[in-house]
Amino acid sequence: LVKLRERLEAKHDDIIELKNTIGSLSAGKEASPFITVEDKKLPLKFSGESNPLSNLYRINEGMKAFGRTFSSSEEAYQYRKAMAADDWEAMDKILECKNGKEAKRIGKGVKAPGWDKKRKSVMKDLVILKLDACNAFKEKLVSSKDRLLQEDTEDSVWGLGQDGKGKNTMGVVLMEVRHEKLGGRSLASLEVDAESSEKRVDDGPI
Repeated sequence: LVKLRERLEAKHDDIIELKNTIGSLSAGKEASPFITVEDKKLPLKFSGESNPLSNLYRINEGMKAFGRTFSSSEEAYQYRKAMAADDWEAMDKILECKNGKEAKRIGKGVKAPGWDKKRKSVMKDLVILKLDACNAFKEKLVSSKDRLLQEDTEDSVWGLGQDGKGKNTMGVVLMEVRHEKLGGRSLASLEVDAESSEKRVDDGPI
């Protein structure tokens, strides 16, 4: 039943993404006949607890890391940050969290020296662990094929930010893991394709 629920949630997310893609292509201009909603070069945006690509997604089977079991990769990440800060109180609070949102709120108050330089590699290690811990996540990452992944949040470091110009570090991490562990294309080649795809949309029919 758990696996069935995860599959249904993943399908639901696919439908939402399809609707968003159709809306973005038709907003303000006529979409090019050379661009279809199945075009793998269109960015795949994700966010929220219902999307397996998100750190907030609940892993019912549990995810083991640092000798503990977490219900989301966000909780594991914030726990590791608290470890780096030797903040035992925060570590205990994170272990008591019911979801990733609570853990993220606690983690914002944790000050770990040099964390900015460590956080990406920590997140990447956790994403690799999540591949084995969560079937819905692995299936979602595999089905994304070679599409550009973008965390559609206001976070300017992990996501696109409020102005859409954020670093999208979470999307980058996911694409790196997809390339290294699942045989997807490199990030550099995807960025070239993304630029080409945007130009095709702007230019319209030839």
